[in-house]
Amino acid sequence: MEDQKIQNIPGIGDFNAERALSLSISEDTLSAELTISPVKLFGHPLSLGDLQDFLDKSGIAEDRTDYEAIRISLTKLANRGPKPTDESPIKFIVATGVPATPGVDGFLKFYHPRAKRVVIAEDGSADYRNTDRYIHVKKDEKVATLFEGIAGKQGVSVFGKPIYPPSINRPKLSIGKNVYTKNIPSIENSGHIYIEHYSVTDGVIYLTDNSVSVSPELEIQSDVGLSTGNVKYEGSVRVKGSIESGSNVFCTGSLIVGGNIESDEVTVSEGLEVKGGIKVKGRRAIKIGGDLKAKFIENSVLEVDGDIILEGSVLNSKIYCLGNVILNGPSASVIGSEIIAYGGVSVLNLGSLAGLEAVVELGFHFKNEKSYKEGIVRLQALEKEVEELLPKVQQIKRAVMAARGNLDEEKKQKFKEFFDSYQEKAKKANLMAEQIESLKINRYSQEAVTMVVRGMAFPNSVIKYRRQIEKFTVQQSSFMLKFFPGQDKAVQSAFIEKKVPKR
Repeated sequence: MEDQKIQNIPGIGDFNAERALSLSISEDTLSAELTISPVKLFGHPLSLGDLQDFLDKSGIAEDRTDYEAIRISLTKLANRGPKPTDESPIKFIVATGVPATPGVDGFLKFYHPRAKRVVIAEDGSADYRNTDRYIHVKKDEKVATLFEGIAGKQGVSVFGKPIYPPSINRPKLSIGKNVYTKNIPSIENSGHIYIEHYSVTDGVIYLTDNSVSVSPELEIQSDVGLSTGNVKYEGSVRVKGSIESGSNVFCTGSLIVGGNIESDEVTVSEGLEVKGGIKVKGRRAIKIGGDLKAKFIENSVLEVDGDIILEGSVLNSKIYCLGNVILNGPSASVIGSEIIAYGGVSVLNLGSLAGLEAVVELGFHFKNEKSYKEGIVRLQALEKEVEELLPKVQQIKRAVMAARGNLDEEKKQKFKEFFDSYQEKAKKANLMAEQIESLKINRYSQEAVTMVVRGMAFPNSVIKYRRQIEKFTVQQSSFMLKFFPGQDKAVQSAFIEKKVPKR
């Protein structure tokens, strides 16, 4: 609208029109109501310029001002005449904002169960039956749907300030190997684009809260041995028979073995499921990047990043586990073995009548311990390098001071390169020291962990947690020990087996 800003009518003198004006702003700042009190004008005329000045001082944005409403109100005021009988206030909406438009939350939907960790409950029970099994998918099977959401639109207040819409849920999905996507417009919701995810190949699906990948599966319809040769596979492997002694198996997915594992040369990036047991003759560690499920473990060394669920016993073995260890069944004992777990441990029996030592250590992160020890060695070597450079650094500083700024460019460059190298190594040493300090703390779990003995702990059995050592000299039955950081002694209570109702 042209000439919207009109100057006050001259000749009014010291009259202050603002005394007759008041402004009310709504709580959401989307509306401004102007009140004109004619009685406070004392007969003076009120111009558009007076109102414009008042609105400017109040911070009302010009582009949000309703000038048509102002003109109507001024006309109404002027038509009252010099001696109006009605002095009631004139109220009208002088400015309006634009509300923010809410967006639409996104969502992430999976079409297969996600991985579940086994948990030792407060009462010592462990729900291992509902943990996930390996889930197989077919080529071109839909595995996930992602809707990233639609952002809301920004509004504006009567002051011209932005009004931001509420934030929306924007789920993210990390796409691993062997997954492809299609953008599919929604039929029910116009403007919604769904990102559908499909499997590239037949295989095993791996899901977390925000990632999906499919591992192609290699099937071996026999034992792994001389007839098959060693197995190295980028994906999951299913062996119908056993893995014979001396055979080497490496896979980046999961490994399912229909028989037993008799070789210690096995490395699995994901989970390992053994229908039989693990019984080897060597002392190399079988390494498992996910969960382990088997009947028993005998004469073996294992490093497991996930949980361990066994139907039977652990005999003459050493097990490192970053999850929980659950031994179930009528012969689920730890005999002549050592278990080092970051989580909790549940067994039927700890030790045996024969008095073979059985040791369980809880809340200990074996990988962080290894990294901590290796880090100390590397840090000592690096600090020695830095220390050996110090005399040269001091020599350079003295040379620079003596030269009083008259060093030639070649020396300057050499000094700079040496000093930069020194600073880089010193910085690296400081950073490494911080990392080692973090590893030192994180060698131990910061959460409470539980040891459950459902049957009997026999003499010569040992339970460790940080500096606490519980060594049994007499038999003790059905108990739980709860450990947590900072305690002097574990909290012990009786373990009462839950009765499973008959179906």
